[in-house]
Amino acid sequence: RSRPTNALFRQGRSFRPGKRCYFDVDDLHARAVRLIETLTRKAQTTRNALSGGIQTLCEHPEELARLRREPGLLPQAIEEMLRFVTPVMQFRRTATEDTEIAGQHIRKGDKLVMYYGSANRDAEVFENPDTFDISRKPNPHLAFGTGTHFCVGSHMARLELKIAFEEILSRFPNLQLAGPVERLQSNFISGIKSMPVALS
Repeated sequence: RSRPTNALFRQGRSFRPGKRCYFDVDDLHARAVRLIETLTRKAQTTRNALSGGIQTLCEHPEELARLRREPGLLPQAIEEMLRFVTPVMQFRRTATEDTEIAGQHIRKGDKLVMYYGSANRDAEVFENPDTFDISRKPNPHLAFGTGTHFCVGSHMARLELKIAFEEILSRFPNLQLAGPVERLQSNFISGIKSMPVALS
């Protein structure tokens, strides 16, 4: 490139054998930490969306049977699993300016907590919010967050879930729960610690 910048990936592309390529060590470390955090978070949330989705399908056998009959519904079913399971329970943010939400005054600097599970069951947004409906459309869930904090791994997570459920549904026609589900004790991740499943 004629004008390399400090961006790690751009520097990587501009590297040529025999030429020196300088990295700011602190910047490189910060980028590596952010990458690891992103991959770790994505692995946790995708894993819990998958196990939570399996649990939800098994607990709603009519929807599982419908998905087997109509595999074209899988993309919508994945969105509904994300809404229904909501792997990330909450995030805390700091207000950057004075505002008002639903009549509640919020001052700049106030700490706010967003409960994604509550938002994804909001009766003002979702018709029959406690019903698991694999054909729900539209489905403006917030399982991946919103705005500047929207999950950068959302497309990868959707693809991984799609591939996993295609394989699970095609290989295990008698999928069902085989015992009690043990939930993860966490105030951040809505996850499963143990879930016995019968595959045949």
